[in-house]
Amino acid sequence: MLKKLFAYDFRCMARPLLPILLSALIAAVPLCAFFCYYWYSYQPYSLNVLDFLYVMLLPVSVFAFLLLAVSPALILLLHVRSNFFGDEGYLTFVLPTGTHRLLLSKFFAGIVWTGICVLAGILCIYLVKDLPLALSQTGGAATPTPDLPSTVNPDPAYILLSYAEAAVIIASQIIFLLFSATVGFLLIEKMKFFVSILIFIGINLLIPILISMIRSLSGLGFSLDTNWILTIVEILLYIGAGVGLYFLTVYLLRHRLNLE
Repeated sequence: MLKKLFAYDFRCMARPLLPILLSALIAAVPLCAFFCYYWYSYQPYSLNVLDFLYVMLLPVSVFAFLLLAVSPALILLLHVRSNFFGDEGYLTFVLPTGTHRLLLSKFFAGIVWTGICVLAGILCIYLVKDLPLALSQTGGAATPTPDLPSTVNPDPAYILLSYAEAAVIIASQIIFLLFSATVGFLLIEKMKFFVSILIFIGINLLIPILISMIRSLSGLGFSLDTNWILTIVEILLYIGAGVGLYFLTVYLLRHRLNLE
């Protein structure tokens, strides 16, 4: 049953997200061509229309592609509203399945679509930012090459831990969103969508505050590698918050839901 629920939630999120993804990828192609032309025709110590367009288009395009990572959260919030608390809710909660499966299907669909959108955003940023500069340097164009300070190769184990941290944060964000939508649409009378977003933002502000407090105390006598300790503590905080809010969401849906 979970597989069928996941397929349904995945398709529901695909309808609005696929046009957004395709539009971003299509827009990245002419932008890539422009930035390639800019770097090939780059002349140091000179200002022209191309320089103005470059300064205007690059940050705007990078910011727009970064928003791809946010779009699955908004789509999932709208999907939860209609599927749980809208007219579909009368059909959703009479299905021969439990609340855990209903939540887990949306959890997995949110993770998959967030991963797809993040990868698409990284690809678009690479096309408009890194690829044109790399091609211009290969072609021998006169591009600026600032002196960068030498860096030490990071520990591969710490890199893996950082990837694990990113995965935990993404997964916890989906749970935070499910909890925020449940509280907002279930317990709030007015401006439910807006309140749900505020709750989601509040949770994401609280955990960094706790992490910042721990970081401020990290200089009081840790004998081990502080980066390792803080990363592990941050992972545990997100896991604890995610698990706790998941079960709280299940409780609210089971005991406070009233669609009559």
